[in-house]
Amino acid sequence: MGGAAKRMMHPYDNLDLTFSDMTRMIQGVADGDITCFEKFDGTNLVWSVNDKGEPRYARKTDQTLTGGMSYDEFIFLLKGHPAEHIFSAGARAVRDLTRTHGSPTDLEANTWVNCEILLKDHPQMIRYDNDSIVLHKLMTPTKVGK
Repeated sequence: MGGAAKRMMHPYDNLDLTFSDMTRMIQGVADGDITCFEKFDGTNLVWSVNDKGEPRYARKTDQTLTGGMSYDEFIFLLKGHPAEHIFSAGARAVRDLTRTHGSPTDLEANTWVNCEILLKDHPQMIRYDNDSIVLHKLMTPTKVGK
């Protein structure tokens, strides 16, 4: 994750984690005693649906606070980006989903969907069998003091 969704915390980010804690964590995963979730290896996309039912997209936290970009604005922003094809495919899928079915959830004002775009023909490091959008979480950004 990155951009508007910020980054995912890793065990080494916890400076209070001891070597023994790390050993117990690794042993717990190996023994199947810890429930964990796969970290998908795709391209992160953050989007919302406005009060008119139109999808809005954001790459930076500030964009979530100002209502994000329309589909056309987002596509224009991507011109020449190395991952233009992947972001465009994800934005198109979100646009088509919201046109056909409306919002996938009853989003409150300024609630954003953090998701991962996986394209079988454009893998990052891990190859997947299908094109997919994996929903991570809903988030409501807040302005942090500057």
